[in-house]
Amino acid sequence: SESSSAPIKIENLDENVAGSEKIIFSFDIVHRGTGAISTSGSKCNDNIGYENKVYVTVDSGLSGLTCSGFEGGTATTGYVTLYSGKRLIRCTQDTTGLTGDFEKKVNIDLLYDYKEHKDVSLLVKHTTG
Repeated sequence: SESSSAPIKIENLDENVAGSEKIIFSFDIVHRGTGAISTSGSKCNDNIGYENKVYVTVDSGLSGLTCSGFEGGTATTGYVTLYSGKRLIRCTQDTTGLTGDFEKKVNIDLLYDYKEHKDVSLLVKHTTG
């Protein structure tokens, strides 16, 4: 599914069954814009600890959800650093005790600061000749 016209997108959502009581799904967080990404609230300053970080929350509405790839946070929330504009997240949903066939939406929220234009300092040298 699409995640609007935002510069950071959820792509390549894939779902698989892992045994009789687990579902595994994965997705990519991808930077499709041209600006600078940083931790929410950082105002895209040049602190290297904030660069390319997105705060992610995954919510299936069911207990027993765990995700890997987060820095800090919990089993379903945390920071991810995009390397070369991309990061894969894998989640496992325990379905123990659930019966019957049903569909359940998974909400994935991304929180970040974004600066469309990045300032670059240039050194201009004058030559005489």
